[in-house]
Amino acid sequence: MSMRPEPLALPFASLLIVLLFGAAQYANNLGFFFGFWLAAIAGGGLIGLRTRLAAITSRVIQAESGFAGERLHLHLELTSPHAVQVQLSLDDATPHPLTLPPTLARPATLELPPRPRGTHTPGRLLLRLRDGLGLVRLEDTRPLGHRYWVYPAPHGEHPLPPPAGSDRRAGHEDFQTLRDYQPGDSPARIHWPALARGGILQTRQFGGGGAPRGARMLDESLLHALPREERLSQLCAWLLECERRGEPYELRLSHGATLSAGLGAEQRLRGLRLLAEAPA
Repeated sequence: MSMRPEPLALPFASLLIVLLFGAAQYANNLGFFFGFWLAAIAGGGLIGLRTRLAAITSRVIQAESGFAGERLHLHLELTSPHAVQVQLSLDDATPHPLTLPPTLARPATLELPPRPRGTHTPGRLLLRLRDGLGLVRLEDTRPLGHRYWVYPAPHGEHPLPPPAGSDRRAGHEDFQTLRDYQPGDSPARIHWPALARGGILQTRQFGGGGAPRGARMLDESLLHALPREERLSQLCAWLLECERRGEPYELRLSHGATLSAGLGAEQRLRGLRLLAEAPA
């Protein structure tokens, strides 16, 4: 803990010195009484201030992860056996005032400082208490060990890689079967040779057309012409697009980290964390 004087500390100390000096000069017992009485109030307040600050407990509920450039927050819970007015902040950020009722847990939310892509810790929680006379401020610094991830900002203009096993030619479709003609079928798909041989009117059915036959491989080597951070941003955009489409995907980074095929919230989280943890 550290103690810092407030603006009222100097006037109060000056008043106390003048009061005691005058009482000694004129042998005034009433002056001594008021001087020592004020000194006892200030000293008792400092002792109680240290006790109240030490009794405050803090617990991290969640440190939000998100994309670079987003505003992320730290969610805390504080408890005190006494009713106190405390100020809290992360490191030297603007303090956030909070009133703590006795024995009841009180939630608090602080904005995390802007950080680049990567894995981070919230830093240090700084608690501040002022004594009742407003003479001093007591500060206590507590390290916060929770981790959070800053993912690369998703952006890029490159199209998604084709799914594994799909035909890469644009507009290509594979013939599958014939079925009886139905009103509304395109004349271009009617099987004219069978009709010319005296058969019934049938329509050709096609499949494929670039439809996924497997997971998409999101490989960083496909973006070798881009700088590293732009490659990670493009991979992030691809990953989110696959999730939006409901298409399974794999991830492969140039430093060797891989993510097997999958889809869903857990797959998304693992993929984003791999991108955040990638070396610069």
